[in-house]
Amino acid sequence: MTLLENLHIILEKTPPGEVRSEILPLLFNSFESNTMQIQSAALLAVANVYEYVDEVSIRRMVLPKIKTVFEKNQSDIKIMTNVLQCVERVLDKLEKSQIIDEVLPMLYEIRLSDPEIILRIVRKFFSFDLWSTIIYRNYGCGLNKM
Repeated sequence: MTLLENLHIILEKTPPGEVRSEILPLLFNSFESNTMQIQSAALLAVANVYEYVDEVSIRRMVLPKIKTVFEKNQSDIKIMTNVLQCVERVLDKLEKSQIIDEVLPMLYEIRLSDPEIILRIVRKFFSFDLWSTIIYRNYGCGLNKM
């Protein structure tokens, strides 16, 4: 867990070739742990080191793992907060279709019981103002309907 929490320091000192082959697999495999603390640390690690992870890895590996952690731990407020923070960080590396098909439905499913989570979701939906226009043009419905 300490390794994941300090992964940004390790990545700063590691040669780029070894980051992809040695360090990132450790991060990706930590999502599959049965321990919520490790999953939470993995979410925070992704949020802290997302600039080291290429777009393809974020789309194909990180986002599905974030969704899996989300689905397994919907009742844990700390995990939900970390999921939202992680999604906020990697959002710019996702394709429009992934945002529409995977991120928006995930945000919609979050139980709105904690004020911090409500605030993060509202911020995310307001940041999709540009997406609202694109969605309306492409699908004939607004963001409010989605």
